[in-house]
Formats: sequence, structure tokens, C-alpha cells
Amino acid sequence: MSAGAASPDLEVGFEASCLARERWEGTTAVVLSAVLIPLWIVFDALLEPEWVQPFTAMRLVATAVASICVVAIRRARTTRGLRAWVVLALAVGGASIALMLPHVRHFPAYVFGFSLFFWGAGAMFSWPARWSLALFGFLLAVMSSGFAVWPDARELADFVAAGFYIGSAGVIATIMTLVRSQLVRDGFVVSHELAMRNADVERTLEQLRDAQARLVASEKLTALGRLLAGLSHEINNPLNVLHNNLDPLGASLGGLLEVARAAEAATAADLPALRRRCAELDVDTTSKDVRDATEMMRAAMERVRQVHADLRAFIRGDAPGMVLGDPGEGLRATATLLSRRLPEAVRVEVDVGPLPRTAFQPGQLNQVWHNLVQNALDAVGDAGTVTVRARAVGDRIEVTVADSGPGVAREHQARLFEPFFTTKGVGKGTGLGLAMSYQIVERHGGAMFLDGGYTNGARFVIQLPVRAASALPVLAGSDPGASRRAG
Repeated sequence: MSAGAASPDLEVGFEASCLARERWEGTTAVVLSAVLIPLWIVFDALLEPEWVQPFTAMRLVATAVASICVVAIRRARTTRGLRAWVVLALAVGGASIALMLPHVRHFPAYVFGFSLFFWGAGAMFSWPARWSLALFGFLLAVMSSGFAVWPDARELADFVAAGFYIGSAGVIATIMTLVRSQLVRDGFVVSHELAMRNADVERTLEQLRDAQARLVASEKLTALGRLLAGLSHEINNPLNVLHNNLDPLGASLGGLLEVARAAEAATAADLPALRRRCAELDVDTTSKDVRDATEMMRAAMERVRQVHADLRAFIRGDAPGMVLGDPGEGLRATATLLSRRLPEAVRVEVDVGPLPRTAFQPGQLNQVWHNLVQNALDAVGDAGTVTVRARAVGDRIEVTVADSGPGVAREHQARLFEPFFTTKGVGKGTGLGLAMSYQIVERHGGAMFLDGGYTNGARFVIQLPVRAASALPVLAGSDPGASRRAG
């Protein structure tokens, strides 16, 4: 971005940065002059004792002006005002030295002291070069005026040498200021462009995060819908048992209650009629039917309760907080839920014993288990075996999900955990499942990889550290839907 094409925001920002930077530069330069100028009174007394009184007065005036300018510089609100105060302080101090030059016997020492205003300005200031030119031009004019007013005080060679040295110092210092000013300007432009690009990148990342979150939510709903569709039959069968037994059970209980009420109020004369009624109802058989129906309904309710318990164990971790517990509980529940209503030739073997208590986010890890087990079931198709194992290995928990399917092609293995990479057909996978699972496991401090040495299908290994509960950050948008293998 060139200066001519600079945006208003760039100019405003550059002005603000110049004000802050030049305030420090100007304060430092003026404070140094206010300290060094009066220190030279000692040299005046040693080198030029006959001039010590007027020189001291001139130095004290320059020091007082510099002190006032320091306060003004600290309070300046614009770069123009700040620069004007800096120039005033240095001009008064430099002019006082310039007017001493025609009278001193130790001319080189005072010329050197005068040149420090030039070298110092060139080394310290990054303001526009025109301000240095104005300051240097004024100081050279004062020096020339002093030589003109007292022409007999020095030899012509001193005037020429001093003019050449101070003029050279002014030119070099101006070039230094010009280069420094341009470097500062270019650096700010580059940093401004970088900040703008970073802002654009951040906006793009935010949009990608939003899109990812929507994809994850959509995938999760799809997976949950598929899971619930499979569970509907599991719940419908027990409900049918309950429904089919309610009317017969009600009729049987009604007859038994009728006999019980009649027996309660019966007299000796009513016994023959009561016996006939019991014979009609076949009380023994009816009682047995009631017990059988009750047992069938209890078994149906137990089946519904178990489905509910498994489903609750699977979804109980939707809240983002970390908990201290056994991750195997969710693994068992997930495998059980997904193993319902499978083809007859598909077996799911679950070998998950008690695991060490560790800090984890149940909802996220349950989603990892769901992704891996569902991928394995998809891989075996209508016939095969899926094996889910978990065990403690040292200070880590190792979970493996293996299938007897065709395995993962070698050319696909390196890309398994890439977002949106899938080996499935169109509409069968988003490519998010394994990628998000990998991020979740990594965020839990663990590792997830494909076991390259497993040759009977595919086996994924998850290793999680055993750790105490802590406020671990939760991966944003990491509650992914259950995708299929590599998807």
C-alpha cells in the first residue's frame, strides 16, 4: 500500500503511533539536553574561565526552556505541536552553544559539543526530515550570525572548518532522519496490512467455525435419528406386550375381584353359588394367567428401562463440563445401543471392564465411541464381527475398536483424519466423524491412530491419560455427528 493510496484508517493509526513514538523520542532528547547543557558549566570554568559567567547564564536559560518544553511535550495532543516544542527546546540550547563559538579558545571542544545537536537529532528522531532541516538551518544561521558579528574573534580557517564540519553533520543527520522516518512509515504500513489480513483471516475462520458447527449439528441429528429409529423397534415390542396384556389382565382381575367380593359377603347358603362361579372362572387357571401376564409385563418394562438406561448413558454428557468417572460406562452403553437390531450374521463383542477414574467430557467421548463403532458396523456390512475392548495400560486407558471388514486402503490411511475426507459414496458421509473424533481425543490429552499392523480388517486405537479432574478447555464445536468410516 503506497502513501498515496493510504486509507483514512491507516493515516489515523499512523498519526497516533507517531504521537506516541515521537513523544518518547522528544522527551528523551530534550531531557538529555537539559542535563548535559548545565554539566558543561564545569568545562566552561576549566577551559574558558573568563567567560564562565555569561556562559553559565546562557546555559541556565537553555535548561529552563528545555524543562518547560518537557512538560509541554508530555501534554501535546498533536504531532505538530509536539514537534514544535522539541524544536524550540533544541533550538534554544543549540543557539546558546553556537553563540559561544566565536569567543572560546578551545574551539574544537565547543564545536564538538555544538555538533551533538545534529548527531543526536539524526540518531534519535523519526519525524519528517523537514523538521530536522528547519532545526539545523536555524542553528547554522545562528552560528553564521555569530561569526559575522565577531569576525575578528577567530581566524578564517576556523570558520571554514567549523562550517564544513557542522554542515556535513547536518546533511548526514538529515539523511539519517529521512531513512529512519521512511523505515518507520514502511514498517507501520506493513504491520497495518498484516493486521488487516489477520482480521480477514479471523473473520474467515469464524465463518468456517460457524459452518463446521452447523455441519456437526446436522451430522449429530442425523446420527441420533438413525439411532432412535433403530431403538423404536426395541421400545415398540415391549409396548405391544404391555398393550396386548392390559385388556385380558383387566378382565381376569375383574373376575377374581368379583369372586373375592362375593366371598367376603357370602353366607353358608351362598356357598353352592360361589363354588359354581369359581368353577366358571376357573380361578386356578385365571390366577396363573395373571401371574404370567404380570411377569411378561415386568420383563417388557425391564427391557424398556434398559434401553432408557443405555440411551441416557450415551447422551448424559451433552453438557460441556469435565467429570471424574469411568469412560467405559459410555463405551459399553454406546456399543449396546448400536448392536441392537443388527443382521443375524453380525456380532458385536464388548470386552470393557472397570477402568480407572479419569477426567473426561462424557458427551464428546461418547460421540467418539459412536463414530468408531458405527464405522466398524458399516465396514462389516451384513456379516462380520466388531470387537470393542478397553483396558488400563500403565497410566493410560487404551480403547480399541476392530472390525473384520475389508480394512483401509494404504493410499487412504494418511488422510483418514483430514476434515471432509470420506471413502463412502455421495450422501453417506460428511468426512467429519474421524476428524472431529481425532480432535476430541487430542484435546483430552490422548492419541488416536489406525493400527497399521492389524491385518484382519481395521482397528482403531485410542489412548487416554489417567488424570485428576481439572478445568480442561472444551473443544468448540466438537460434538460431532456420527459419521461413517472416514466420514
